[in-house]
Order: sequence, then structure tokens, then C-alpha cells
Amino acid sequence: MKILLSNGSFYHFSCEKVAQLAKASGFDGLALMITREFEGRNERELVEKCQKILPVLSIHSPFLALRHWGDPIDKIERSVELCLATGIPLLTFHPPAWLFLEVGFSVWFAGIRDFQEEVGKNRVMVSIENMSRLKRYFCDPHLLSRTASLMHFIEKRNLYLSFDSSHMGTKKADFLEDFDRLYQTGKVKQVQYSDYRDGHEHLRPGRGVLPLDQLLRYLHEKNYSETLCIELFPEEFPKEEEAIVKILRDILREIRERKSRIS
Repeated sequence: MKILLSNGSFYHFSCEKVAQLAKASGFDGLALMITREFEGRNERELVEKCQKILPVLSIHSPFLALRHWGDPIDKIERSVELCLATGIPLLTFHPPAWLFLEVGFSVWFAGIRDFQEEVGKNRVMVSIENMSRLKRYFCDPHLLSRTASLMHFIEKRNLYLSFDSSHMGTKKADFLEDFDRLYQTGKVKQVQYSDYRDGHEHLRPGRGVLPLDQLLRYLHEKNYSETLCIELFPEEFPKEEEAIVKILRDILREIRERKSRIS
């Protein structure tokens, strides 16, 4: 299992800077989220700068509005092309949001029969992320909000899953049971690892209520060999780079020590 750091944890840093922090902290690679840094820039050049520092093992298609990136479908297709151009094996994207009237995206999404063939061109692994329940709206704003419907869709449409632990934590569900059901599909290609408590997502492990120790035990027992991605809110870190590196090293040490204890 390779442990990655997401640049989504540091919106105020360039992706190159995050790659440097990840390397200094001992991560195996980078999970690259397409952010506003990529607006009007040569995205291939930005990715290759990161790759000179650490392997980039996944890309997250942008979910914010970016100039020159088009609509959600354009963003996914352009992200696939970026993966192909730079040799990145995995792409993750968010499902359509019915609450925000993403009608065209929903129609396209429902019309794909085989995501690996039609979207990933059988060269990039295409995955979807399970999404949060929004406390302020008292609802799940995205399609496939229930575990059963998500399972059915990814199996039927040959779509992989990037499992977000914090997002699952927002739901009234048996966390480990639901993860097991999703894992048994054979479709989990990434686990996004963070904690959750009282409406606050993407907390540092141990600062929330999720059974992350049990999740790590499960992954070890199943010989999970894909990626584990640390994706936290920027507010979980101090401003000083030295302090950031210390926290990241502590997170890595805790994960690896848990694994050794389980062994």
C-alpha cells in the first residue's frame, strides 16, 4: 500500500511545494487535485514539475469552476488526457449533484456503459468518489448517495471507487460494514484517509470519531495494495513549513506503527 499526500490539503501552496513537503515527510507519492493553480497554465508542465520530486499516482478532476476547463464533462475528459500525457494511472471525479441542477452532466453520466473503455480508453483507471451528506441541507446532494446504489452502479458500469472515509462519516451508516460492502465489489482503487466529527470533515486522524484503526486493520487483512491518500482541510495544519512536516511525519508514523502492530 502506497501512502500519498493530496495537494488539496494545502490550497495556499503550489502543487510543486506540496510535492516537496510530501517528499520531506516520507510519503510515497502525490495525489494531485486540479485546483485554480491550473487556470490558464500549462497543466502538463505543472504535473511534470511535481513528478521530478515524487511520483504522481492519481489526479482528481476539478470540481470548482476553472477558466478554460469547461463543464464537468470537459473537466473529466481533459483530466483523462492529462493522465495519458503524463503516465498517471488513476483519475477520480465527483458524481453529478442533483441539488445543483447538473442536468447535462447527469445525462452523460447515466449514458456511460463502461467507464474504463469509454472514458479511460482502457489506459487510465477511472474512479468515482463517494460524497458527503450536507448537514446544512439535511440531504445528500449528489447522485449515488446510498451505498447500495453506489455498489450497483460501479459494478454495472465498470467504474472504480475512491473511498473517502470522511465523506462516509457524514452519513448515518455502519462505517465498517458499508466499507466492507464496497470493498467486496473489487472496485476500490484508493482510500482517502481522514477523520470526521460533528459536521467537520477531513480532520487529522484521531481528532474525530471514525474507526480508522479498524479500517487500517481491515486493509491489512485484505492485503490491500492500492493507494491510501491523506487529504485534510488546510486548517488542520499550522502555517510554518517545519511544523507542517512534523505533523505529516507523525501521521505517517502512526499509520505505519498501526500496521506493524496489526502484523
